Amino acid sequence: IPKKSGPMRAGTAPRKALPESHVFGIGFSAISRETFFDEMAQRIRSRDPQYVVTPNLDFARLATTEPSFSRALKGASMRLCDGAILFHLLRLKRRPVPEKLSGSDLTPMILDWAVENKLSIYLFGSDEATLQKVKDRYGAAIVGLDAPPFRKNLWEDDELNARYVSRVRALNPDIVMVALGAPKQELWAEKYHKAAGAPVNPVHRGQPGFHRKPRPSFAKDPERPVPGMGVAPGYGAAAPLAPLPERCPVPDHPFLQSLNPF
Repeated sequence: IPKKSGPMRAGTAPRKALPESHVFGIGFSAISRETFFDEMAQRIRSRDPQYVVTPNLDFARLATTEPSFSRALKGASMRLCDGAILFHLLRLKRRPVPEKLSGSDLTPMILDWAVENKLSIYLFGSDEATLQKVKDRYGAAIVGLDAPPFRKNLWEDDELNARYVSRVRALNPDIVMVALGAPKQELWAEKYHKAAGAPVNPVHRGQPGFHRKPRPSFAKDPERPVPGMGVAPGYGAAAPLAPLPERCPVPDHPFLQSLNPF
């Protein structure tokens, strides 16, 4: 877990645009986890509401057919590469990202980092039992938690969400962690992150893996064995690539066409 990024004071220094690697029409933030936490610290200092998403291959498929979901992904301030397929596809396109950063791996890191830096967190989503376990483990860092009732289109229920938005504004946390399942959480974050006013809103897939040990990074474990394949060297972004053919035929479908690395 990256060390403290300096005192969390308010500031207005302009931020540089993050480097991006594009595939499926999604601009993935080409950053390491250290840079991710530095960016988190800057956003908290500036108190400017932002949200973070971790698109995987299924997100990319859904974004080709659902304009609202595609808009929600593009509206995020950071889009982190979640999935080995995307990580290697970006390498094939010779636009690599430093490492795979999945939401399930980052969640416990964010919680530990917040405790170390004396930051406050509001938890939204999942279920009451899971949220209470997180509260018990991280103590005073968790200033509020809510498990909303199930709604197919939760983000469209303005009357219900007004209560949660008001609660977030009253608690004034540094971070809001959203776990509603995709695409609800991304659509919720896009619609309400500014009204809620929290500086950072990381969203992650499914139930939060608060107690899971982070998996090794592909980029930082170049000799990691692959089941059924022996040792696959060169997962790192700087590994040399073998020569590629000039063209691979791909069926005429927007999503499948976008898989073609040429």
